[in-house]
Amino acid sequence: MNETTAERVLAGRWAAYAARAAAGDGTDLRVRAVPALSGEAGSHEEAVAPFGAAWPGLAAGRERPWGADPDELAARVLADVRAAEQRRLAEYARDAARGIAATRPAFALGRPHRAAETADLLARRGLTGLFPYGAAELTAVLTSWEERFGTRLVGLDHETLILSVAAPPRTPPEAERVAAEHFAFSCDTVLRDGDAALREYAANQLVAARTWRFWWD
Repeated sequence: MNETTAERVLAGRWAAYAARAAAGDGTDLRVRAVPALSGEAGSHEEAVAPFGAAWPGLAAGRERPWGADPDELAARVLADVRAAEQRRLAEYARDAARGIAATRPAFALGRPHRAAETADLLARRGLTGLFPYGAAELTAVLTSWEERFGTRLVGLDHETLILSVAAPPRTPPEAERVAAEHFAFSCDTVLRDGDAALREYAANQLVAARTWRFWWD
């Protein structure tokens, strides 16, 4: 039986995005964020620069000691996530009072979770089958990030995943390698939050960042 690994999952997704961009196939909602699908010549290559169509491989993890305890950091990040959820709940209540329909925010977890708990957490929150990954694939990626960057899962709902990061990349080149993994994992996150390309996302969102947020449209 082939073991599911982060390398296999992310390399497969990177290759699929590149192939769809080359074919101009925008039928898959999960690849709509790739600019080449809108018909701009060469925009996929620009979006994933300094990399190309070939999967660049997993980024190197930070050497220990990391300078931050993953569990202690996760508790602090979770407190921030809960505060953000409360702000979103207030907005939800105001919208509901105006008759504006929306999904009630519920992304903050009760405690930080390790990657090995992913499948059980998805089942308990009724999220199995709602992500573009199966539980084994999601667990493989989160386990790899946990081992290399000291991540913990602190937020999760039907379209959002939030991680605390004890050992984030410290330089733009390091961050670009991590950004390639983020693009493969969720290109929506990289290209729809104000950054036009992977390199910009790395510089603006990843260098020394203690929180990684992912979302899917």
